[in-house]
Amino acid sequence: MRSTGDASGTIAPKLSGTAEPGATIAVTVAGTRILPTVAADGTWTADLADLDLRPGSQRADVTQARGDRVSPAAAVAFSLTAPKVELTALPVRSIDTTRFVAAFSVTGGVPGATVCVSAGAAQPSRIQLDSHGAYERGLVLYPTGTKALVFAYCDAEQRFGVRQRIAIPSAGDPGAPADSAPADPAPADPSAPQPAETASGSAD
Repeated sequence: MRSTGDASGTIAPKLSGTAEPGATIAVTVAGTRILPTVAADGTWTADLADLDLRPGSQRADVTQARGDRVSPAAAVAFSLTAPKVELTALPVRSIDTTRFVAAFSVTGGVPGATVCVSAGAAQPSRIQLDSHGAYERGLVLYPTGTKALVFAYCDAEQRFGVRQRIAIPSAGDPGAPADSAPADPAPADPSAPQPAETASGSAD
């Protein structure tokens, strides 16, 4: 069995291997059990980034079953991290009046890592953290009616790390901007986080 992924813990790894003919593979992580498809040649792959995992230490247990025989579990340990995300100013209406602009900052991240910002119906915007694992004075555009922004580490394959859902305060709300929190459970499709445009000039 092989495990491929980012050792810095931004995104959960992919597991792969070769099963015996006619065997079934089961992968269990954080109480969730998945059954990857086993090809005719016995090869299989399980992408753990498809799961809604939380930051911290994780363990995947992989078993192979054929008939009444189940192999001992092979364990794969990994850890996930998430940066600190904050809205730094109350949203204001954009020039076209159909969208709002929110200012945000990212700190405590993995230096050089990519973070996707999601809201609305477009593709996620991508920002790159600096050598200190931060991204200051970011701006994000989002459609009127959007209730939250979603931030997550992401890669070129559109695989996502721990999703953080940031509630958007009303532009007229005098309260402080909301703190970051893990997102609600996300669908299996890793491209599912709702995307946004990033107005900062250093975004991709």
